Amino acid sequence: GNASLVPYSKIDAYLTNETLFKENGFDVTFSGDLRYLNQNEEVREPEQIGLDLLTLNLKANYLKNTTGIFSEFGDIQIDQSVNTLESVARRGGKITLQHDDIFINTFSVLGKETFSFRDGVGITFDTDENIVGVSGGVGLVQNKIVIQALYILGSDQQNSYNSWAQGSPYDQGAQDGSYNSLSQDTGVSKGDVAGVILTTNLLNDKLFTEFEYDESDYDTNDSDEYSADRDKAYRLLFGGAYDIYTYDLVYEHFGPFYNVPGARGLRKDYEGVTATGYMEHEIHSLNASLAGYHDNVDSDPYYSRVNSLYGTLGYKYYGFDSFILGFDYAKGADRSSDEPEEDLSLIHI
Repeated sequence: GNASLVPYSKIDAYLTNETLFKENGFDVTFSGDLRYLNQNEEVREPEQIGLDLLTLNLKANYLKNTTGIFSEFGDIQIDQSVNTLESVARRGGKITLQHDDIFINTFSVLGKETFSFRDGVGITFDTDENIVGVSGGVGLVQNKIVIQALYILGSDQQNSYNSWAQGSPYDQGAQDGSYNSLSQDTGVSKGDVAGVILTTNLLNDKLFTEFEYDESDYDTNDSDEYSADRDKAYRLLFGGAYDIYTYDLVYEHFGPFYNVPGARGLRKDYEGVTATGYMEHEIHSLNASLAGYHDNVDSDPYYSRVNSLYGTLGYKYYGFDSFILGFDYAKGADRSSDEPEEDLSLIHI
């Protein structure tokens, strides 16, 4: 035919920079990635033609004696607690102030995941666009006992990759047994969570404990007719290490309506106990775990309860130079109980 052929051309270049500065207690680190893209074909969002600042991170710390100021801006990671925000990557900033055994931390990040800096730097306290939080604590008995409190507030918007925070079948409307899908409307999910954490380590790591209690007030879709849901999560951990042995035992409870702004993969409607142990001696190692848990923690009559038991056992032999010999075994079982006499969810609208 007479179809014209358009020559294909593409330039895709990256510039990476990392700068370090240290002097008189100051420690500054700057890093970033700049991209230049030029091609005769259109690009899909979130990419764009031309210069684009993909990543940027600035750390500025000051430490003198027992007083410190630690700040980070740009592409950062938020770590508040296991039950709230843990290893959450966002665009924004955070500052920690520390004096002796007292510390306070505050942060502000964008509520949605981003690509490049076209959505802004994320350092505002507008909770309709951002997630903001504050936490503080004090160490006692040479930090062998630490008491913390935290508060997080904000919205979790649909992001650049068109994904949402994971919801629960119980979210918004589940009080009457109906199912709600987050993707059916254009609203955003928003709310807050407050919590306390107590950790102890009185026996030099032979026995440490951690207790966390959190309450959330969260609306998974602010454009629908349902109001926010209140719920709670709590966790108690015992663990330690002695000689060649390490162990931990954890009890966890997560309510079906429990939510945290910006959290991904939080457990919901879960209650259970998990025990793990590990031993390593010379060229041998042995690990074992046993977990028992169930859903429907509020005994909702519209749903059954699934009880699960799961165990693992593993062994490794390191006596060979070129390879490791070992095995792993896992066994699990599920059992349903408290089945509704009829599918009550179908008769509630």
